[in-house]
Amino acid sequence: MATETAREHTVAELRLARGDPDAAYTTARDAYADPDNGKLWRLMSLLHAAAQAAAGRINADETDWIATAAQDQVALWPHARWWAMIIDATLHPDPDRWRKAADALVPGQTPVYLRMTTYLTAARAMVGAGNRADAADLLAQAAELAARHGARTVLADAEQLAQHARLRLPGQPRQSGPDAGAPDADGLTSREFEVLRLVAVGRSNPQIAAELFISPKTASVHLSRILAKLQVTSRGESAAAAWARGLLPRWRRTGSSAARRRTSPRRPRRARPPPADSDAARRARPPAGPAAGSASVLRAA
Repeated sequence: MATETAREHTVAELRLARGDPDAAYTTARDAYADPDNGKLWRLMSLLHAAAQAAAGRINADETDWIATAAQDQVALWPHARWWAMIIDATLHPDPDRWRKAADALVPGQTPVYLRMTTYLTAARAMVGAGNRADAADLLAQAAELAARHGARTVLADAEQLAQHARLRLPGQPRQSGPDAGAPDADGLTSREFEVLRLVAVGRSNPQIAAELFISPKTASVHLSRILAKLQVTSRGESAAAAWARGLLPRWRRTGSSAARRRTSPRRPRRARPPPADSDAARRARPPAGPAAGSASVLRAA
């Protein structure tokens, strides 16, 4: 039965990844209701899958059922409180909840993959809240576990988050120059260039915050500094000034079709044959040889 439970859990996750949270939730709940699934880890893994499917959806019945079922399991097995805390943080995304859930994980008593993904999710929540110290600590734990166990996808996600949040993972060299936030020749820092690039393509402050893993308030502060440095008063003027001063092509030219055209060799042009009735075509025709004329005379005789 353990194999069947794992299969249902995987099916629920796949349906969620395909953008069908309703089917994912139904799969997890039906499997949870199966009386043969009596083991704690099976039940809690199904509840976690159901929580991931229900997260972000306005459905109090689903949320209440998942939270109640998780607490019922904790009442039977108190050592599973950490799993209930992860489910609670999944249902109600909040930096404090994720920090507590991450702190409750005990090495050797919790699945390794669940630990590293929880650390990574908690770090992302801390970055969004502007808590760089906790974010760096959680991110380092996630990256260390991922590297040790060969979880390349989790490690890549951790490295990407560290890059966006300007955090240094253990073992990485310290950044220097513009990428470390030093002012560019135009007076803008690398982070301000990133914000300006997104402003130029029409992103709002909340969208910029989500893409750069910062808070909307921080995005607004960066935009205010950009406007002051470019001596403009609006987002549209900042984008126009950036294009006029050549600040943005540094991102757009990389790998562009124009660059490929400049670097790719040109193919030699093939000469077209002249029209059939032209002088050049008549000159190019081979003249009739004497043998052909002699043969025609003999046939006439």
